[in-house]
Amino acid sequence: MLHPPQEDSVVEAPRTALLLELAAGLQRVGTPPGRVEHTLEDVSHSLGIRGRFFALPSAVLASLYEGGREQTRLVPAPSGETDLVALEGLRRVGRDVVAGTLSPVQARSRIAQIMSAPPEFGRVVTVLSFGWVSALAALIFGGGPMEAAVAGFAGALIGAMQVGASSRGLSGLLEAGSASVAAFVAATLAVALPHSAEIAVLAALIVLVPGFTIHRALTDLSTGHLLSGSSRMAHAGTVLLLMGFGVALGGRAAGALVGAPSFVEPMGIPVWQRVVALLVMTPALRVLFRAPQGSSLWIAGAVSIAWFGSMGGSYLLGPDLGPFLGALALGLYALLWEKMADRPAALPLAPGLLVLVPGAIGFRGVAALLGGDPMRAVETGFSAMLVATSLVTGLLLANVLVRGGVPRDALRDVPWHDPA
Repeated sequence: MLHPPQEDSVVEAPRTALLLELAAGLQRVGTPPGRVEHTLEDVSHSLGIRGRFFALPSAVLASLYEGGREQTRLVPAPSGETDLVALEGLRRVGRDVVAGTLSPVQARSRIAQIMSAPPEFGRVVTVLSFGWVSALAALIFGGGPMEAAVAGFAGALIGAMQVGASSRGLSGLLEAGSASVAAFVAATLAVALPHSAEIAVLAALIVLVPGFTIHRALTDLSTGHLLSGSSRMAHAGTVLLLMGFGVALGGRAAGALVGAPSFVEPMGIPVWQRVVALLVMTPALRVLFRAPQGSSLWIAGAVSIAWFGSMGGSYLLGPDLGPFLGALALGLYALLWEKMADRPAALPLAPGLLVLVPGAIGFRGVAALLGGDPMRAVETGFSAMLVATSLVTGLLLANVLVRGGVPRDALRDVPWHDPA
């Protein structure tokens, strides 16, 4: 029988409030469901409350048993943007409560400070970081200086849209609008400045492509979290369709204005220059992922290991299965770093996955479908799912090798929401 929440003493209220506030905070900083449930169960046990928690993509259901009473609460808390600083801070709060070094009142105060802390970087730096990542991504994807310049300009425009829309409630239009802007800019500039518009558009949208969502969906499905996995997969498909529609709209608008751009073979750059591009991308990734200070070195190591592992895997296993070795190397690096530094594996793992995510392939499939090429769309869509499965398998194997098995919250240190 369910009873309404009661507060018979001063001691019970802070305990219950702490659990609910911690649940909402963990969800809003992009913590995956399994990690939310595991953390809340440990904290409730340390507080002397028997609790059961069920985390959904948009809420947390908490059943608390204390003093012979049962309280059932639904905490509305949609998963928010990836914030590694807040993620690490909330993780430390939970551990301090479990260790007994932090009282419920002190923990609630610290949670409030973490959630209300302003971003370390302002809007201008964030917009410039969008452009910087897009420009360097164009080089990594095989483009040349011209593709990098166009992608950087379009990426900065998308960053400005992201920053402006965060305070105006326009998130539902961002995917289609951003894709339209990128396609229009790339197709329009291609007339005067010949370049590969496809690489420029893909690089400009790389941060928004839902590769993390696809990865999280397959991870949840493979570990038995069917509801969460199905929800995330549906969300990823919707985002890809919106972005595909935006690219088609922007491209046709540019074609009507200046004419269709001619195909240009990208110049490309040597491999060593791509490695340099990966390394100099690190400061911008720290801004977009909101990583803590002093993490640039670990992020640079993660993206380098992931990229070299994927290249070696592509040479040995082919382009579809190659990311398996990249994900395995990245997972081993992140989990071993977690053991040595006693910090969340998400810190190096989330940025490292940016060079491995299959969302770019899926985006090309949707673009091919809207462009009237269904055979190519099916082929690229299947390749995207195969790459995503390779990533999940590699990270699961890394968990087995480092942790000796796949626990119920395996891989759930990886934030599922793409940085925006």
